[in-house]
Order: sequence, then C-alpha cells, then structure tokens
Amino acid sequence: MRLNGLRILLVGLAMWGVVRTALDFLSPSETSDRPVQAKEEMEDDPGRWVPLTEEEKRLYQEQEAQVCGHPLQHCCVGQCRRLVDKHDNASSLYVQWSKPLANLTNVIEYMAQQDIPCNLWFVGYSTTGDQAIGALCELMREGGYELAQDTECVDYSNSQWNESTGCGCKGFFQGHGGECTIEQGLPNAQFYTLVHPDKKDCPIVTVGHSGTSTFMGSYEHIRDKAYYQKGGVMIWNHGVHCNERTICIGQELNSSLAAYVAAQKQQLETNSNLTNPWHILYREAEHQHFPTATGYYVKGWQNAAPKSGSVCTPIQRLDDWRNSEAQDFLDQLYAITNVSVPIISLSNATEPLHFMHSTSMKDCTHYCYSPWRFKLTWEGMLKGLQELVPPAT
Repeated sequence: MRLNGLRILLVGLAMWGVVRTALDFLSPSETSDRPVQAKEEMEDDPGRWVPLTEEEKRLYQEQEAQVCGHPLQHCCVGQCRRLVDKHDNASSLYVQWSKPLANLTNVIEYMAQQDIPCNLWFVGYSTTGDQAIGALCELMREGGYELAQDTECVDYSNSQWNESTGCGCKGFFQGHGGECTIEQGLPNAQFYTLVHPDKKDCPIVTVGHSGTSTFMGSYEHIRDKAYYQKGGVMIWNHGVHCNERTICIGQELNSSLAAYVAAQKQQLETNSNLTNPWHILYREAEHQHFPTATGYYVKGWQNAAPKSGSVCTPIQRLDDWRNSEAQDFLDQLYAITNVSVPIISLSNATEPLHFMHSTSMKDCTHYCYSPWRFKLTWEGMLKGLQELVPPAT
C-alpha cells in the first residue's frame, strides 16, 4: 500500500507540472523525519465531555441570542444540517471538553501576530462545510464580527443550507441557496466576509469553503483567482465518502492536496507573484455512528437500526482507518516535498458523540450544531500554526 501510495503521488505531482527525478524521492523503506504533528500527547486523562454549568449555559445563551436565526439558523444549538431538521433534545448538546481549548479568536489573533492574512479556507465536502459555518458562528458570537452587507452572491449547488436571505447579500437567486462569496470564478465555493471595524488586527476576516475538486486539474486553474491570492490558512479534510479500505483517500488527496502543496512550493521557490502563501493544516475526520460495529457506513446498515428513536448508536469496535490512511499519506507527502501538514486531532474525542446526530433524518455522519465540538478544531488549528510558524522567543 505504501509503495502504491508513492506511485500515485508521483502521478499527481506530474499532472501539475512538478517535474522531479526519481533520485529526489525516498524509497518506501526509508523513515521520514517529519516533525511531530499537532496531535495531543497521550495522557492519563486525555479529557472527556462534561455538561455546562447552569451559569455557563446562561452566559452562552445570552451570546447566542445575537446570532441564532439572525443571520444564520445554523448558529442555533440543535440545528441540524438540513434547515427542516432540529435535534429533538437540544439540551443534551450543551457539553464541553473537560480541558481548556482555544477559541477561534485565539487563532485569528495568532495569525495576526505572525503576519498571516486573516483568511480561513476550509477544503473538503459536507462535514467541512459544517466546520466553515461553525467558524462563522463563533466569530460573530464571541468575536463580535458581522457579515459584510455588500457581499456579492452566486448560485451554490448545495441548497440544503438555503440561508441566503440571512447573509446580507446584495442579490439572490430564485430557487437556489445562493451563498455569500467574493470569488465569482469558483461557482461551487462559498466565501463569507466578516467585518469588525473596531479591531486593530484582522478588522476583516474571510471564511471560505470549497470541495477538494477546486484544486484538481492544472495549477493555473486557481493560481490567478482573487481569493487564492489573499493567502491565509487552509484546513483540509477528506475521507467520509470512502467507505472501504481502498486507495480512495490517497487518490483524492493526491490529485488535489499533494499536487497543490508541491505546486505552491515550486511557485514560492521560483520568483513567484505569490506573496501570501496558504499555511496548510489537515483536520481528522469525525467518527460516524451508524448502527454497525465500527460506526462506519456500510450497505445494509438499516437492517441493524433501532426500530424507534435515533438510529445512531455508540461505537462497539473502534476502527480509525480513514485517519490512519490520511496520516500515512501526509507522511509520504513530507518525505517527497519536505512540506509538513500538521494534523488537527479530534477523532478520538468524537467517539462518544453518537447523541449529537439528527434524531429524525437517519444521518449518522453530520452532527447537529453544538459550538463546543468545534473548539477541538480551533485548538488543533492553533497548535498546527504554532508548529508551522513558531512564536517569537
């Protein structure tokens, strides 16, 4: 598998015009000296989910009232991915990690300190879109940001969100979930602009979301796009659509992430116009909780589903092969390009969260909105950036 992965990677790099000789690459038997990733070290007490106190809950609800439903319904605790779907026990979602975690404002502040442009680009599919919305909600709720009122809109293929009327966009498209965007050249992407005029650092923050397919094809496809030129932090993820132990994850990451990493590296090394590179992180996939032994989606899972109540159940046998395959791929990427992509560790913490899925839509992949779950991502982002761009000593 490791040799096949390297071969796949070579093909992907060649597609983007990154020409290197075979002598430049490590053999599969060589050990990578890739830096330690942004995973938390194993501890006697790695942490657990605990309920908020009544005072914490009251303070949160005061903040939430400023953003829940205006502008986005997806900023409300218990709102599931489809707007018509609400969790039937939202009070169960008021749980937080027992150990202190970073806020997204901590991440934005660190970016400003390190002169990293204040732009976040979440790259992946539907669960990554959830992360982007989580970022919007937190920056508005806790950071005091507001959605820019002069943002352009384009059609967006995912009408499940259908939140265009709350975005403050200048125009809408009849019958579609037109999302806020600043990049007309990427029609399957969403780019939101947030403003906070009183902020000295990062008075404007953009939050983008697009699929990995945005980065497939030639490098020139995105090189001259306005949003790409801004630079900032990219948070990648892939794997939820890979349901069997094949090379699905490696193939997708190879033709998008690996090729992009190598192309950006080459551009930075050859008198490029790219003055603001993107700092790249990789987010682990959250656990699914289908009524199967491992929680993964498998054909016929409905036969084992409970006859009443939520179909999502606790995991009986932990198996994290998706993230293991992604880790192996990123190790190979480092061995070939010497570019480290820190991993945002959150998979283990999501193992017990079977109760956070929709209780009516038979969806054991996406989680209904609970802002404390996203703090695992923000913590990993901060650690990853500190690895890539260490603080001054």
